[in-house]
Amino acid sequence: MKKTFKDCFIEYEKNIIKIGNSKTQRIIEIKNNMPVCTSIYTNEDMWSGANVCMFNIGEFDYKNCEISFDCYVSDFGGKSKEALVGELIFKTTATNVKLVLFVFPYISALSSKVYIQGKVIPLKENRSMSNTAIELSKKQADNKPVLPEYGVIEAVNIKDRHLKAKAVRLYDETDIYNDLVSSHEKLLYRKFDEYFDASILMLENYIDKKAIMLVSEGYVSGKKFVGDKDFSVNENAACVFGNGIDEDAAEYTYIGGATLAVGKKGSLCDEYKKFYSHMYTNEGTYIMSNTWGDRKRDTAVCEEFMLGEIDAASTLGVDIVQIDDGWQQGLTANSGLVKNGAWGNFYDSDIDFWAVNKDKFPNGFNVISDYAQKKNVRLGLWFSMDKQNSYARWKQDADKILELHEKYGASYFKIDGLRITDHACEENIFNFAKYIHEKSDGKISFNFDITANRRYGYFMAKQYSTLFVENRYTDWQNYYPHTTLRNLWSLSEYIPAHKLQFEVLNQNRNEQSYPDDILKPSSYPIDYMFASVMVANPLIWMEMTNLDKNQISALKNIICVYKKERDNFKDAMIKPIGERPDGISYTGFNITKDGEGYLVLLKEKNEQNTYTYSLDKNITDINILASSCPDAKLEIKDGNIAVSNMKQAGYIFLKYKLV
Repeated sequence: MKKTFKDCFIEYEKNIIKIGNSKTQRIIEIKNNMPVCTSIYTNEDMWSGANVCMFNIGEFDYKNCEISFDCYVSDFGGKSKEALVGELIFKTTATNVKLVLFVFPYISALSSKVYIQGKVIPLKENRSMSNTAIELSKKQADNKPVLPEYGVIEAVNIKDRHLKAKAVRLYDETDIYNDLVSSHEKLLYRKFDEYFDASILMLENYIDKKAIMLVSEGYVSGKKFVGDKDFSVNENAACVFGNGIDEDAAEYTYIGGATLAVGKKGSLCDEYKKFYSHMYTNEGTYIMSNTWGDRKRDTAVCEEFMLGEIDAASTLGVDIVQIDDGWQQGLTANSGLVKNGAWGNFYDSDIDFWAVNKDKFPNGFNVISDYAQKKNVRLGLWFSMDKQNSYARWKQDADKILELHEKYGASYFKIDGLRITDHACEENIFNFAKYIHEKSDGKISFNFDITANRRYGYFMAKQYSTLFVENRYTDWQNYYPHTTLRNLWSLSEYIPAHKLQFEVLNQNRNEQSYPDDILKPSSYPIDYMFASVMVANPLIWMEMTNLDKNQISALKNIICVYKKERDNFKDAMIKPIGERPDGISYTGFNITKDGEGYLVLLKEKNEQNTYTYSLDKNITDINILASSCPDAKLEIKDGNIAVSNMKQAGYIFLKYKLV
């Protein structure tokens, strides 16, 4: 069997699968009814090695399993670009395992997903790969594969001796974690299993100058259902562990996946972000406002207040006004109006929980939606799914969102309060998002909150939403512009920036709460704060009606410039440049696409007058679009740009062409 799509191809013949495109290829052999990745390579470099099976899902009768194969083109429910997909199913009388392989055109990244249906029987004895090394060496002669450690859902056979490893750990649950990316590097010993707590593992053969990047397409470290391992490497293979499963599965249940990018070390993150952007195809970046950042919670929400916010959004150029918790009839645990409100059990507390609150909107919600339309502002709402029986009421929730969309034109929904405790939760939330997408013909968008609990996060069901990353408040003294920038800067190395929402607060609120603090929010101009997050989806996390004239003028001006250029951000490669933000650094972003690009240069509270940014490529035709540093000077030479005379908490937004 053979199928092609654009430059992609997949073949299955004589128990050998070849899948790839013009940039990369992977070969998987079925040996003793076990899938073994014998090689993965680009036109220049190859990774290959021993006979380690790609997964170990527990007790499984490989000897007597039947294998079927199919291939097709898929857009993953209409939310992604099309990929070429190969599907292997291993069937026994008790358990079925589905291995899905896919590749997008013109990207040197290959991905896999593993699903289980039927009996799940963990191994009685869980041997590490180190303990199977002798067994493996004995079987090499007769070409028999061995299983990796229990819980592995992807194994890449690697024989290279001299490897450097870089493990990158990403954090969600941002109500607890504030520094969202950490990494460490080491030389590998390879004689025993070395384990890594990470979402991304990069291995570099520093002798031959080749590298491979493995991404765990599941929950971040510490959030798996079963087990606590993310990656392992030994002298035979590099392994990715899945999310785990500890109960029988009536339907095919996703237990984890992995994406492999191969090439030169410096190109791997870019290739993975291209892959990610094909899975999550954004409509373009947007500016959203949400009043919750000023901490009045639901107490201010009413007709008069929201009409004022829509007026302010229209003046500033904000695209979407999203009404957080408080628009609905039911009162939640976050309410400022009542104690012991509902959280998760919404329909049990009030069957009409998600009806529009008539006391707050006595003239009906159409007054709000019609006024928003008149002012050319789109409408968004906060929503939280009913969690009873692992979100079994997902369709009732979905139909309510579709009703709100149909009646009032609400098209952007913040999905908050999720707590994924089992695979049933996971599946029901996925069905909720898929159903709404299909029924609305793609007109409804989500921003999934990742501030607490186990939630989809950065890698699960990535095609369905932007991510609301942080709750930060000047009221709690946990908002600093440099830490928000630091998290966006750090994540943008590995995740496309258009996937993320990052906040801009009213920096003048609660100034007294930051005494003698050089990095206090009020020491930053509001246009600098906007410029620092505009490569993502800027979130105006405040009551805009409380801004003063100077704030309105500054914010309006930078938004106007940004909106003229932002269409060029779509599908662009956005990379962090300069130093990692810490409040006293020179930092910024480089945005490149089709021979031209943009720079966002940011100077924090740094006393040094001159700094040189490395861009790797020569640029020309500089055009400064916006700047808070009128005396700044720029010098371009040998792929670098030197800046001088920038003021502290100052920015330069410029456009250029590549030489």
